[in-house]
Amino acid sequence: MKFIVGMSGGVDSAVAALLLKEQGHQVTGITLKLWAAGRGATVESQNIRSARAVCEQIQIEHRVIDAEDVFRDRIISYFCREYQRGRTPNPCIVCNPEIKFSTLLRYADEIGADLITTGHYARLEKGDGRILLMRGVDRSKDQAYFLYRLTQQILRRTIFPLGEHHKRDVRRIAATHGLTVQDRPESQEICFIPDDDYRSFLRETLGDSITQGDIIDARGNRIGTHSGIEFFTVGQRSGLSLNSKTRQYVLSIDSERDTITVGGIDDLALHEMRVSDINWISFDSPPASFRALVKIRYNHPGVMSTVEPAADCTALVKFDAPQKAVTPGQAAVFYDGDRVIGGGWID
Repeated sequence: MKFIVGMSGGVDSAVAALLLKEQGHQVTGITLKLWAAGRGATVESQNIRSARAVCEQIQIEHRVIDAEDVFRDRIISYFCREYQRGRTPNPCIVCNPEIKFSTLLRYADEIGADLITTGHYARLEKGDGRILLMRGVDRSKDQAYFLYRLTQQILRRTIFPLGEHHKRDVRRIAATHGLTVQDRPESQEICFIPDDDYRSFLRETLGDSITQGDIIDARGNRIGTHSGIEFFTVGQRSGLSLNSKTRQYVLSIDSERDTITVGGIDDLALHEMRVSDINWISFDSPPASFRALVKIRYNHPGVMSTVEPAADCTALVKFDAPQKAVTPGQAAVFYDGDRVIGGGWID
């Protein structure tokens, strides 16, 4: 079979390509070019060189596809717009279906490739005429959370070779074959903010549109001033600069009034939340109500909840136990054991 592999320059995608090559498939590595200048472009150039070197090692073709314009128009604009709305974005979740996987599929169609793949730690299974998204066996590296927006059209043309592997095994495979990326450190940062300083990125990108505003308490009393709602997220404690005897946390952000409401740690706990723009993976139409483990951010352990879907791709989620720092703009993903039921954006 003929495969297209998304090559990031790291060890995971390298081993994914290697495993396919060893199985006798024809493999082409693709790296997306997203930046033309700046520190992001410097890091990206390093990643491209790394991906090219690996492809030369395992003797597969490597190509670079320019996706800078669509990445800037879709992902960067979304990232900034969400912060301006008082929400906390998750660009990787948006980028996966709209940039990465869609670009790989288009190229696969151009050259007549059968399937695409990446180095994500997730699994796919068939069930009830659908492709089901499953967590990877290595729970410490599971990335199904970031893939919940993939459509059936994408999932039917995708495989995840690392879903059955643990990270230590992937490193071992890379070392056994002497891959140049065997010890390459993982990046935990947003790809277009390599120094992890998103506030500086927003200042450079948004400029004078960032304005100061009031910090108020739960009763509406003004107790301070903030430097811009773009620099805050629900649950945040640092950067408030308040003279308070108790620790204060961001409870909510009002972009229309340009205000931040703060309160104590107990005020952060919510019994329910509304989720919108849901992508269902397990079924076309959800039942009127179902039980699920719900994760409200990637590192969240999950909480058992009752999910009540509505006809407009929204749902009311009722937690079995109150949850703190339920953050608008982040993804809520629903699980039945290892199976991803679907997910949407927290409102």
